[in-house]
Amino acid sequence: MCEAAYDNYTENPEAFMEFLEEAEKPLYNGCKRYTKLSAIVKLYNTKAKHRKSDALFSDLLMDFGDMLPDNHNLPTKMYDVKKTLSCLALSHEKIHACSNDCILYRKQYKDCVNCPKCGLSRWKLTKKNIEKKAYGNLSGCTTHGYYACPVCKEDTCAKHLKNGKKMSFVGHRRFLPRFHPYRRCVFGKKISVKGKKRKNAKDNNLEDSKEEKDFGSIDFRKCWKKKFIFFNIPYWKHLHVRHCLDVMHIEKNVFESLINTLVNVKGKTKDNVAARLDMVQMGVRPELAPQFGEKRTYIPPVACSFTKKEKLQVCQSIKDIKVPEGFSSNLKNLVSLSELKLIGLKSHDCHVLMQHFLPILIRDALPKHVRYAIIRLSFFFKDICCKVLDVANSSCSRSSIMWTNVLPVDVPVRKIHEVDAEIDRCNGGTTSTLTWLAHGPRGQVIKYSSYVINDNLYQTKARYDERNCQNSGVSLVASTMLVCSAKDKNPLMTDVTFYGVIEEIWELDYHKFQVPLFKCAWVANDKGVINNDECGFTLVN
Repeated sequence: MCEAAYDNYTENPEAFMEFLEEAEKPLYNGCKRYTKLSAIVKLYNTKAKHRKSDALFSDLLMDFGDMLPDNHNLPTKMYDVKKTLSCLALSHEKIHACSNDCILYRKQYKDCVNCPKCGLSRWKLTKKNIEKKAYGNLSGCTTHGYYACPVCKEDTCAKHLKNGKKMSFVGHRRFLPRFHPYRRCVFGKKISVKGKKRKNAKDNNLEDSKEEKDFGSIDFRKCWKKKFIFFNIPYWKHLHVRHCLDVMHIEKNVFESLINTLVNVKGKTKDNVAARLDMVQMGVRPELAPQFGEKRTYIPPVACSFTKKEKLQVCQSIKDIKVPEGFSSNLKNLVSLSELKLIGLKSHDCHVLMQHFLPILIRDALPKHVRYAIIRLSFFFKDICCKVLDVANSSCSRSSIMWTNVLPVDVPVRKIHEVDAEIDRCNGGTTSTLTWLAHGPRGQVIKYSSYVINDNLYQTKARYDERNCQNSGVSLVASTMLVCSAKDKNPLMTDVTFYGVIEEIWELDYHKFQVPLFKCAWVANDKGVINNDECGFTLVN
């Protein structure tokens, strides 16, 4: 072994002499049977023979060290053993073995793909080989390659974009009727109508039937890999969606791709040279094609990327956000101002940023058409994550309303309503609660900086200024009389939402019960509140 190690130190013989001197030390003073190196090799062979773990071997080394005399030379960690043995530069050969321990793939079996005894594949299925996906498992449909389109199930629908190394399924709409508004040909170009236009409904039916005939001639067997057992369930054939999608992880993937593209993070943005070359291949936006120079490649700027000033503005805005306690993690920790990007994003962080703060952060950045598209995408995820989905009022047909720095609360007047109920039950007579209210509260008022009502935590503005979260914003819906002017003779009673912050929290003690009161600074609705701006937000200043 030492001779083999010497070949490894031909360029540095001094290092070899140091290794040899260290390895030939006796295991302990007076030991004649084992040197440090021979003891390590002996123990390591025993470990490999019985397939013991590194953790167990490290524990045994420590136990053996305690049994040996003081000042022994036996390593006490597996790391030190490997470091010593690595100096020997011992050669090794990897031999594939059947998973069922039938054979070794050597000699006459070295070129075999499957085990000749049990028939098991020689190769281990990695994540790239396994189809990791719900749609494929539950529907039995192929989810990759040229036959993965769930609509037409034909290879001509898929186009391989060689630069981005992705499959693009952009041609399946050609099976729609010729004049259908959503019909497009491959790569998004409009189909040119050849010949005469259809003159009447009879011609329309003839042409539609021809399209359906062509569609029916497709061999659908190519796209199916199996028939799942769930198809035996009576209701399974009536389900429109036979797979389960994890919205939180989809939302995380979408947000990370979106924010990395907006901030233009190198290596993570979707707007790269490969994507631009794919656009050239598709014939889309030739003005954005990359320009190859002698030393570097120039990529024309696009409207969907922040400028350096906008990056700083967005990152600083996220760092200054204060949310109610328990609403999300501390967003300040997700921002790197030195690199101007977001770091350490978890699924819930992406969920909060995508649905609540991204539309606010980009209000003063990006062109209007790009900004609106991103805002509508955020509202879409917000809609589909609601407990009840209203199709008529979904984000596809309207803009949602968001409140910034405001926490809706239930004003603590429940006790007063309970008094009214008791009076009604007593037919106008006195009650215990009414009696205590008539006596009035104690003369001393207790003040709090935090108060919990109905499992909700409320804090004063002064306490909120010192913390990373804020629970001082409140809103109140009150019935108010509206008049146009002092001469208005037709006042209108309506519900108006008032916004404010808590300045003081008092607790009135009526001996038998306590009533908390909030002293708030209210925003002037005519000056400080903008309802339903161009993006559908309610802004409170």
